[in-house]
Amino acid sequence: MNEAKETLEKWLVEAGLKTYKELANYLSVSQNTLDVWKQRGRIPEKHILKYTQMKIDDKTKISIPNRLDYNISEKEIEILEAFRKLDQKKQQLYYHKILADAAQAEIDADEINGILSEDAKSAV
Repeated sequence: MNEAKETLEKWLVEAGLKTYKELANYLSVSQNTLDVWKQRGRIPEKHILKYTQMKIDDKTKISIPNRLDYNISEKEIEILEAFRKLDQKKQQLYYHKILADAAQAEIDADEINGILSEDAKSAV
């Protein structure tokens, strides 16, 4: 069984649902979307976070079906909880800022790796 299918099965049990159709309704997606996730073997992160948000029990306890698989730390949970308290406009602003910062970090890392690779080549 692939990771997406395992996760969806866990979500069915956790939510007390019996069918994928019920799960699709619960997640506000089409049943076809669930089929696509199962075929690809992964669930888009935004939907994992959406499910996680729906399962927050209180400020200190969160139910994440495959927390270890996604390596979600306590700090990330705290950030998610704070994020949920923001209005929609601020959530969108921070969402895009985080994506931009992550993209810049990747570019910076690639540039550093490129410089290091060139230095290693010239040393030989």
